[in-house]
Amino acid sequence: MLPVYLPGKEKDTDLEFFETLFRSIWARIVPILGILNVKTMLEHALEEGRSHHPVLNHVRIREDGVRLVLLKQAVSAKKVSKEEVQEGLRDFLTSLVHLLARLSGDIVSTQVREVIEHARQKRKIKEKLL
Repeated sequence: MLPVYLPGKEKDTDLEFFETLFRSIWARIVPILGILNVKTMLEHALEEGRSHHPVLNHVRIREDGVRLVLLKQAVSAKKVSKEEVQEGLRDFLTSLVHLLARLSGDIVSTQVREVIEHARQKRKIKEKLL
């Protein structure tokens, strides 16, 4: 469940929100794609984001998900701003969503091509019989 923030409640750069969000994403896609594939996609999305958001150097991908411990420490030590953290994590998440969209788009287009090819083959067989 995602945390709810009340007006006026101090939120620690939304790190709790992002941790919960990444845990939820991990829990939902690992059973479908497998740990290795999910880790690879997360690492790719993270690498894309690091070029624009050095704050993402504090994010780690482990066998059990996304870890923000070093990022929390950097925030506590005032090494990074809350704005940098929010922008970086949003960009990381956006990159991951784009990867997932491309993957699902590739799967759907492959299935559509297979259906069309199957229909063509059936039509050719039918034409030969006539």
